[in-house]
Amino acid sequence: MNWEALGAIGEIVGAIGVIITLVYLAIQIRNNSHLIWSQNIHARTQQMQETMALQANPDLVIAIEKAYFSRETLEPKDFILLEAYLVSALMPVRDDFLHFEKGLISEEEWVRRKRGFAQYFDANYAKEWWSRTGQDIEPRLRLEINDMIDHLTEFNYAGNLMKGMQADDNA
Repeated sequence: MNWEALGAIGEIVGAIGVIITLVYLAIQIRNNSHLIWSQNIHARTQQMQETMALQANPDLVIAIEKAYFSRETLEPKDFILLEAYLVSALMPVRDDFLHFEKGLISEEEWVRRKRGFAQYFDANYAKEWWSRTGQDIEPRLRLEINDMIDHLTEFNYAGNLMKGMQADDNA
C-alpha cells in the first residue's frame, strides 16, 4: 500500500468522523431546545403562581375590587399594592415577548399570552400606570401593549368576570 492510498483512507476516516460529529451536535442542539422550552414553561408557571399568591393578599383584593369593579377612589396603600400587582403581571409578559422575538415561543402562543395580559388594563388606574411605566419598557413591547390597550373592547375582563360570578350565583 502506498502513501496515496493511506492518505485516501485517512480522508475517508476523517469525513466519517466529521459526519458523526455533526449528527452528535444536531442531537445535542435538539435536546437543548427541548430543555430550554421546558425551562420556559416552568418559569412561566412559577411566575403565574407568584402573581396568584399576590392576588391572595386581602388588601390587594380590596384594591382590585375598587380599581376594577366598584371604581371607588383608591387610597395611597391601594396604589402601592396595585403597582406591585401590575409589575408582577408585566414581567412574565415581558419575558414572553423576548422569548417570542428570539423564536422560543410561537406567534400564536405570544398572542394568547398577550390577550391574557389584556385583562389587567380594564381599569383606568392600570392604563394610567402604563402611561407612566411603559416608557421604561422595550420600544417594540411598548408598541404591542399600546396596540392591545387600544383594542381592549375585544376583552372586557371585569364585565366577563361579573357575568361568570352572576351565573354561578344563579346555578
